[in-house]
Amino acid sequence: MTTAEGIIAAGFKIHGEEHDEGGIDPKQYHESLHLDTVVHHMEKILIAIDVSSKDQYLTLIAIAWHDKVLSYQHASSGELLEQISRFRGARASDLPSGSEGSEAQSARAVAQHMRDANKQVEIFTEDDIRVVTLAIEFTFPEFKLAKFADYPYYAQALENNPKLIAAIGEMREGGTRDELYITQPHFDEALEAENKIPRPALIMAVADLATSGMESASDFFNEGDAECRELHENLRDPKRLETISEIECIKVKNMLLNWLDGQPGFVAWQALRFEKLMYRLNEKNELSQSEIDKMRLHFCQFENNIRASMVRAQSMRETVENFVSQQGEKAALISLMKTMGFTV
Repeated sequence: MTTAEGIIAAGFKIHGEEHDEGGIDPKQYHESLHLDTVVHHMEKILIAIDVSSKDQYLTLIAIAWHDKVLSYQHASSGELLEQISRFRGARASDLPSGSEGSEAQSARAVAQHMRDANKQVEIFTEDDIRVVTLAIEFTFPEFKLAKFADYPYYAQALENNPKLIAAIGEMREGGTRDELYITQPHFDEALEAENKIPRPALIMAVADLATSGMESASDFFNEGDAECRELHENLRDPKRLETISEIECIKVKNMLLNWLDGQPGFVAWQALRFEKLMYRLNEKNELSQSEIDKMRLHFCQFENNIRASMVRAQSMRETVENFVSQQGEKAALISLMKTMGFTV
């Protein structure tokens, strides 16, 4: 499989050249560290479930290339709080960009590399290419407003993992909102279908959003902060902050605090999605009970990260309020932005 290894290495190299610091279009979250993190998640999943050597290579190919294209529209230069608009899309029906979206273009790029590798002798079958393409399509995200209780698998999730009852209850007592639901619609559709999901596509989808369930609170905080920085490109320009007005300080401060307030809800939604995953894969006989039990051992951080995110959000709000009362709005904002990794 040396050619597969070459395609994997090429994917990592191209990603770094385009998205790492000093690259063509450097990112805050979607840099090479993200690929390394997804590989780390894959390695943990491989301890839990049985995957052939070939499928492991196909999974690594998908990981290396899944964020090759990360196109977006820049935020308006005059709007501090405006986010970049990502051109997401894996299939024609996907919004906003359909089959010209980043996921679709990334999938086409790796498919072409795999076909090019076949020119001398067939290494990858068309089914191999289809599986890698499917894996990347599964990473297409969708954002919805929803309540936990409206989730079709909510009762089943709490029955399967009673620890979530207490954690979600604490969220509600603390007033944490739960309406932002980040999902992977093509993966979710495959879970509901009766056909088996190719292991590389399954692992790619799960590993891409696994930090909240697999990793420590500090790792999850770092990932969330990096995503916030990547979306708010105007806040990454230190010169913009030199002349910021007090009213703008308050607006930016409140936006960042609201971002932190939303992190526990993000974790809780991923915990609910994980429970749906385990339930459906068991129902479809795609994972044995032993494999499910092992998966749970690796996805054991949801409750911890819900609570840690709540504590962090409240602590940061109190710290900022103290800064405001003692040193003013700008000092409070600078402190908050430094904590979240912005250059100020």
